Amino acid sequence: MFGRNVIHSPQSYTNPEGTLVVTSIFYTLQGEGPYAGTPCVFVRLKGCNLNCSFCDTYFDSGDTLTYDQIYDKMCEAVREFNRTNNILGSTVRLAVITGGEPTLQFANLNPFLEYLHDMGMHTQIESNGALSREFAPETHLVCSPKINEKT
Repeated sequence: MFGRNVIHSPQSYTNPEGTLVVTSIFYTLQGEGPYAGTPCVFVRLKGCNLNCSFCDTYFDSGDTLTYDQIYDKMCEAVREFNRTNNILGSTVRLAVITGGEPTLQFANLNPFLEYLHDMGMHTQIESNGALSREFAPETHLVCSPKINEKT
């Protein structure tokens, strides 16, 4: 896996409006940025514009899902965690959108962030910072630059 993911460009994504190509959705604790230590649901999007030699994350395939389908899977990830750990009534209000590089799907990403805000969620994007994008002020951008890696 290390450094073997396909390099994508924003033009690689022609998925329909109101959808994102998602590799995985899972519950965890946020490890970095302004929400470090906060329970959250990660939504890992397909693809990256870099091919970092040290990359240990697979994100070359995924399913095209509507915003409602993604949100339902986010809720199910939390319910499953709570069931497995005998936790009652716990909710998660933070969504972390990551990849690969989530900004590759920017055309549909910003409307999805607005959708999550309407659902009462806080949002954070984890990006390599290679693509210049502006997000709603409610979204925190955490940038992890990849020095000496090529686009």
